[in-house]
Amino acid sequence: YTAFPVVPPILYVVYSFSLACNISWLLIWDREYMEVALVFINLMTCTLYICLVVSLRRLNECGHHMARQGMTREIWLIRIFVHNGIAMFASWGTVASIFNFAVVLTYRTGAKMTVGSIVSLTIFTMEVLAWWVFDICIFDRLLRYLYSPYLVVLIALTGILRKNWDQNSSSAIYTAALLALTAILTLIKTIVMIYRHKKYPIFSAKEYDETSRESCSYERTAFNDLY
Repeated sequence: YTAFPVVPPILYVVYSFSLACNISWLLIWDREYMEVALVFINLMTCTLYICLVVSLRRLNECGHHMARQGMTREIWLIRIFVHNGIAMFASWGTVASIFNFAVVLTYRTGAKMTVGSIVSLTIFTMEVLAWWVFDICIFDRLLRYLYSPYLVVLIALTGILRKNWDQNSSSAIYTAALLALTAILTLIKTIVMIYRHKKYPIFSAKEYDETSRESCSYERTAFNDLY
């Protein structure tokens, strides 16, 4: 991990700040300062996504050179544990921030619980669809092997339905529809990921070029200068 800066020092700094926001959110939520808690949970989630972007970009810059050095196993370990781990944390933070927003909307603004739930679920649906579009259509090279966000959404929505299912509730029906949509998107993601992995592998020798090598070498030198 010291040969290539796929996990640079700045990532640890931002991640530490995210953990501090997480602890603060738990304490503030326990004291029922819902509006302030909403700020901290969103800060935590945003900084986690920053960590994810930094790590994804570093691996994209150095992956070719790592593959040429026979470090394919390390690439997959980073994908599985670092990228999917941070993405899982960030996804739970997204779910928690939506829940926190619904609570603020219902108990602080006087909106009806059904209205608060529908508004929050609508925002969440837009986020799920936006992530899927970015994943499949725009940033495939960076997000191809990020699978944990889909699992988090499936588990969260399943838990909500099991605890709050009511066939006469519009929010429960909305949640069920969102769960079905997420399941379909996850299935498409799985098929596309497997197909592209076999047809268009990332970090193959054919795609290696001097630009990526020089970029990674520069970052590696800057990283080593810190120690």
